[in-house]
Amino acid sequence: MAIVAAFVASISVAQAGVLVSDGDFTSWSSFSFVTDDPTVVTPGPGTSTGSAVTVPTGGNPGAYLSLTETFTTGDTIWTGGIKTDYTYDPATQGALTSLGIKVDLRDPTFGATRATAWLLVVSQGGKRYYSVPFNAYTNSSILASFSENDLTSASFDTNPWAGNFGVKPDGQSPDFSSSGTPLEFGFMIGNRVVGFGTLANTVGMDDFVISEAGPEAGPANVPEPSALLLLATSVVVAGCVGRLVGKV
Repeated sequence: MAIVAAFVASISVAQAGVLVSDGDFTSWSSFSFVTDDPTVVTPGPGTSTGSAVTVPTGGNPGAYLSLTETFTTGDTIWTGGIKTDYTYDPATQGALTSLGIKVDLRDPTFGATRATAWLLVVSQGGKRYYSVPFNAYTNSSILASFSENDLTSASFDTNPWAGNFGVKPDGQSPDFSSSGTPLEFGFMIGNRVVGFGTLANTVGMDDFVISEAGPEAGPANVPEPSALLLLATSVVVAGCVGRLVGKV
């Protein structure tokens, strides 16, 4: 029973730091913008486009966020969304020491002719900050989990290219201290052509989770019903295992 109790306790601790857990993507504000691709000598045309929409079925389970981009040599297209129904206020909820992100991505058209990256986005005072350097990846038609931890305020910059290919940061970071204004959280995908031409790509994003860390961090946001159901199921299973062990 001690092993079972420790297992249940570990679940509770893991959930305690969750700020945002989103599996239905009903409250997101999408955005898209173009920057130059610093790996190409000739400036890009700036004509690349992107969009993000919620797809009600096909996720794991239920809805997911679909990010579609069309991009041309010389451009980098960045497309993402900000979750609008949750705000963290350091002034009333406590300073944040660091953040962690876990997200599932599906990229069925991945190929050698393009490069794709993902970034955590923090919005504060009407300005977006991106976790840098960005995280490049390869993926398949199957949802795969990606994560990053220990993201402090200094891990973010207003230039998504910062820290890659010699691009220097702008030096602007969000304020995670108790004097900081409210924060919103989001996610972004970037694409560029490796070679020449125009390409299109769609990335599926699911199971978006932002967690907090540090002794000064404020109280956690209550997980979504799906997360609570998963937790309750785990506790019931653990209890059943305990009773079976007691009868052996």
